[in-house]
Amino acid sequence: MIDKSHALSATRQAELLDLSRSNVYYLPRAAPQSDLARMRRMDALHFE
Repeated sequence: MIDKSHALSATRQAELLDLSRSNVYYLPRAAPQSDLARMRRMDALHFE
């Protein structure tokens, strides 16, 4: 959505798209394997 090479600043693009500026600069991080294992276990227990 946000094109950082565009003539409009990223801030202005975020305003036009009605997005929070923090969403523009957010870089998602992968969840640790231990957390994923816990979530899989909780899912398994829930569906038993």
